[in-house]
Amino acid sequence: NFIKAGHTDFVNSGYQHFRYSYKIRKWITWESFLQAQYNAVMRIKFRGLAGTGPRFRVVKREDFKLYMAVLYMREYEETTLPTVFNNANRLSAYATFNWSITDNIEFSSTTFYQPNLENFSDYRLAGDGAFEIGLTKKLAFRINYNFLYDTKQPPGIPNFIYSIRNGLSFKF
Repeated sequence: NFIKAGHTDFVNSGYQHFRYSYKIRKWITWESFLQAQYNAVMRIKFRGLAGTGPRFRVVKREDFKLYMAVLYMREYEETTLPTVFNNANRLSAYATFNWSITDNIEFSSTTFYQPNLENFSDYRLAGDGAFEIGLTKKLAFRINYNFLYDTKQPPGIPNFIYSIRNGLSFKF
């Protein structure tokens, strides 16, 4: 993502996330993930995450699915202005659901709670979600939201950050 006006970066970020899931039973899956990101506006020069743990199926119906997970996560982070290096052992607990409200309306959301295991007052609460209305079998109107509440942001960065995007999606 990149948005610049004059000499000011309004958005300058990148994010890669890889996840592997291994189904142990119908109701439990083991997950492992790697993540790398940067965000110049939020003063994150680099953040690397690696984690693993179980995900549990709580509800699985045709119209509604709910999963919860409790994973261990190792974090390495470099910030800028001033440069700070952080290493943390974190819990990455999350709940995710998908609700097919009607044949052409769907709502999905994932919410994470990620406390530092050595200092529970240092935590992140983050979420992603989407509301989609099918206009035809292949075309849909979509609203996405994303939020982050981080108790230990770099100096000058607000604790609560969010974005809302909308657009059209086309399924091939």
